[in-house]
Amino acid sequence: MSSITNPVSLGQGTQHILPASYFENRRAMLEKLPKYQDVDWETVGDREVRVGHVVYVEENRVLVWWTNHHIATIHCLSADVETTVDNFIFCSNITCAAASSTGDKIAFGLQKGLVSVIDLKDSMTVQCSLVSRTPVNNLEFVEDKLLAACKDGAVAVLSCDVENSCARIQHIRTDNVPVSVAQIHHLPPFSNLAVVTLSPGKVAVLDVDSYRAIAVVPAWPDSFPICTSLTDKYLCLISLDTESLATKIRSLHPLAESYLEIESAAAAGNQYFLLTAALLSNTVLSSQPNIVVIVADDLGYHDVGFRGSDILTPNIDRLARQGVVLENHIVSSICSPSRASLMTGRYGIRTGFWKGNIKPTEEFGLGLDETVLPEMLKRNGYVTHGVGKWHCGMHTWQHVPPNRGFDTYFGMFLGEQGYYSHKKIGRVDFRENYRDEEGNLVDNIRTDLHGQYNTYLFTNKSVELIQSHDQSKPFFLYLAYTAPHIPHEVPDDEVQKFASHISGGGRQKYAAMVSVMDDGIGKIADSLASTGMMENTIILFTADNGAYYKSVGSNYPLRGGKSSFLEGGMRGVSFVHSPLLQLTGYTNKHLHHVTDWYVTFQKLVDDVPGDHDKPQLPLDGVDVWSSVSANVSCREEILYELRDPTKRADSSGKKGLKNWHKYPVSLKTSDMNYRKGDSRDALDFFVIRWRNWKLLTGTSLEMQGWSSENGKKNYTNFVNYKGELHPRSLVSGTFLFDLSVDEREESNVAEKHPDVVKRLLDKKQGYLDKVKLVGEQRFSNKGMVNGVWKPWVEL
Repeated sequence: MSSITNPVSLGQGTQHILPASYFENRRAMLEKLPKYQDVDWETVGDREVRVGHVVYVEENRVLVWWTNHHIATIHCLSADVETTVDNFIFCSNITCAAASSTGDKIAFGLQKGLVSVIDLKDSMTVQCSLVSRTPVNNLEFVEDKLLAACKDGAVAVLSCDVENSCARIQHIRTDNVPVSVAQIHHLPPFSNLAVVTLSPGKVAVLDVDSYRAIAVVPAWPDSFPICTSLTDKYLCLISLDTESLATKIRSLHPLAESYLEIESAAAAGNQYFLLTAALLSNTVLSSQPNIVVIVADDLGYHDVGFRGSDILTPNIDRLARQGVVLENHIVSSICSPSRASLMTGRYGIRTGFWKGNIKPTEEFGLGLDETVLPEMLKRNGYVTHGVGKWHCGMHTWQHVPPNRGFDTYFGMFLGEQGYYSHKKIGRVDFRENYRDEEGNLVDNIRTDLHGQYNTYLFTNKSVELIQSHDQSKPFFLYLAYTAPHIPHEVPDDEVQKFASHISGGGRQKYAAMVSVMDDGIGKIADSLASTGMMENTIILFTADNGAYYKSVGSNYPLRGGKSSFLEGGMRGVSFVHSPLLQLTGYTNKHLHHVTDWYVTFQKLVDDVPGDHDKPQLPLDGVDVWSSVSANVSCREEILYELRDPTKRADSSGKKGLKNWHKYPVSLKTSDMNYRKGDSRDALDFFVIRWRNWKLLTGTSLEMQGWSSENGKKNYTNFVNYKGELHPRSLVSGTFLFDLSVDEREESNVAEKHPDVVKRLLDKKQGYLDKVKLVGEQRFSNKGMVNGVWKPWVEL
């Protein structure tokens, strides 16, 4: 080991180790503050305050945190001249723990996990963000981002766009153990890199552009570095410990063998150590978060344990309570439109799915000009898998999942099948898709799985994909269960779990279907945890719509169900679970829409649409990560549904709208034979939410009532706006509900608030201008070939 007595130059001759004069100059500046060491109180202006501590020192200015929770800016002219006060800025009533500065802005980390950003030029607080439930130990500006090292071992990365109240906050996990002290340092030679030193004796190197920890490595067990730097070859640590720490580093096992070179230098009582950057490759993590999206099919709003249901869902409950429950997560009222919006980040009016579900023999699908979620993630390095139900089009091979961005797909192209037979209209729709070594698409029809329960199959495949994943690449799983959609089929032994406390065979079967899905979600979460992937994974769970009204599911206390535009049909059960979340264990009541997730994930993976050949179509979703993670509002308006007959390509009203009489949307099954229509059979409708107001207007709308708490048969019927009692009210009119006081949508207040009605109706034309024209629907039986469903249209 060579010994050097002066700071050394490495790489291409650039000096990267801080000289001893850095520390000497800092002490000299502190000494210029009058009576800093001798008195407890200072009179500044007309305020007598207790000096807390110096939080920032620059060339000719010292900033001090005072215990009356204001910032004093002080100029130190010289050691023998009294200081002068520039200004006071109120920041917070919480004790300061750290600070950092760039230009005229300075950020203060506070004990309760808050970060305040102060504009010294304008003497005002411009941003205050909650970044952690633990204290902020250290701060550092890195280019256009602010990094906050927190006591829980995470680093919060904040946007410096302080004008945006929803500025994105992303967390980088550095370690799983709490740290009493953490220091964070920008590495100027590399604009996107920073180093965090952790008190248990570990060092984390961060890439702030991709929001990841490049490495978390041991340093030494009983010393703590106070400064770091990095070159193209060396990670440089400076410690005040004057002992021979290099010897201790070499004694560490097994990483000692990975150190190609260790040099030490002693200068002004500081010990320098240079560790080769080669050791960083030992713990490389994937660049972006893993993303797991789980969709339940026709799940009632009340049919999970955390809502108080009689259905047992311990795994869903656990993940929801450890994450964030989304109280106002709006989806579409039926299957296909919700999935299309999730895949594209676009309303149904833009994708053409305003017209309704895709029928099995229909020649319609998600437009090929749409960039879908797996396609977007795949171009950013993700390994993408789809499992379960697609229901976004299969009439051509170009429309099926393996040609829409999925590396593999295991499940069904259509929207419904027997749980054991895997058949729709007597033909098999259960396949496994992947690419062979030459890149050719393999469509393996899995008739060998006949008789096996598809919820089990979907779970087992998902666990297999997680356990076999190469963690050097980010992982995306889209798992779309068919449970608890009809037909209500489930193993008998699962039904017996509910025989003692749920009456009625239909409700018992439904409950068992939900329970089997919950077991599967638990296995998936366990697999993510056992493989170490959970620490960098975001799980989104959502229903595609509510349960049917007057069936075995329950949307209590909400009104209506699947196919209606009431909250029971369009407010999906949803939660987000992730160690990357800033706040957890609470219910988020802000507005969110299914379109938001495409945009949110796009932002999280730093996808830049302009860098790709395929044009990005206009998006309707917004980035809601800050809203979910920090409990702030990021949108106040959602288009629920819109239909206008003039937006058909043939402009012929009912003709072709859905082949209105021949192909009704309603499912004519044995347990639904009382249904004579639904809201989507209406010729026109417009439904919009703005803040707490919800407007519903149209012709021949089915205004459903309220289901009971646990799916029993005592339903409450709707009393229409003329005061007449109807078991199923098909009405035309305008309804306005104030959901802040009327979540059950019982009181139509349109006549009391004509100004609100007008304001919302005035928005209709803007949405009409965005509607995609849809031509007359075409149907064909050519997709049913030799007992199997296959694409039948050649492009």
